[in-house]
Amino acid sequence: MNKPDQPNPINPFVSKKLPKTVVVLGLVSFFNDFASDIVVPLIPILLATVLSAGPIALGLIEGVADALACFLKLWAGRHSDVMSGRRKGLALSGYMLSNLARPLLGLAGSWFTVLLLRSVDRVGKGLRSAPRDAMVADATPSHIRGYAFGFHRALDNAGAVAGALTAAAILAWSDLSLSEVILWSAVPGFVAVALLGAGVKDEKTNQAQHIELPRTLPPLRWSALSVPMRYYLWVLMLFTFARASETFILLFGHELGIGVVELLLLWAALNLAKAITSTQGGQLADHFGRGALILIGWSALAVSFLALGQVTTGIGLWIVSIFTAC
Repeated sequence: MNKPDQPNPINPFVSKKLPKTVVVLGLVSFFNDFASDIVVPLIPILLATVLSAGPIALGLIEGVADALACFLKLWAGRHSDVMSGRRKGLALSGYMLSNLARPLLGLAGSWFTVLLLRSVDRVGKGLRSAPRDAMVADATPSHIRGYAFGFHRALDNAGAVAGALTAAAILAWSDLSLSEVILWSAVPGFVAVALLGAGVKDEKTNQAQHIELPRTLPPLRWSALSVPMRYYLWVLMLFTFARASETFILLFGHELGIGVVELLLLWAALNLAKAITSTQGGQLADHFGRGALILIGWSALAVSFLALGQVTTGIGLWIVSIFTAC
């Protein structure tokens, strides 16, 4: 039996068709990110122009919001494991919460209100992410899981491209303000929630079909984790600590004098690069091993952030940002 981080042998007779659940969850993520990325790239611009707040406020908003999401991912993942495969409720509540709070950012009158609403948005992300990813894993045969997650990430990033391009088009060719554009993000957000509610059913794992799973939560003990998992989490923690939010790229671009529409196009290009490489990256991980692909990706990202600190022109920002995404 192959180890999880080892390449799988290529067998032309094994089906590589993605399950319906994976496809629908990909579409859910597409429309959710469509809604999200009408809003997220406008947050640093909203703070810098309408609300007269700077990078400290943006850092506080993104830091607090992401911390909430991270802790809730742990809670939601643990609880979904003891629900006998019934993960959909947690995922649905997370999508609903985010898509109720996010459009209200268009009504924010201060950076503190943005902090509160952005935090609620990320609470929704924390609730949905782990159960949704587990639903993808539950529905997918082991030999194409990298492909399934790559496909999901590709649609996720494609939604971000669509959202940023839509926001750019509206601002360029209409009289709507930033706040009004943010409010309209409720439309694709509603589509995402409706798709998940109507198009996805919980799938019990093979283990859950034959064995009654214990109703007690797994222990939250560092010592209960395997040694390779502990090493991975230490590396992940250090890398995440050093990584800056991509919204700072947009704030940096604003400080370089780049206009709002061009910044939205830059955000779209950044996510298009992610969408193009995600599925191929997942398939390569299935064949050549996940550890090697993670190492290459993290090394490239570290180099790109080093280069970002040397950028002084708009063209340089475009080049480095796209490399960062790839």
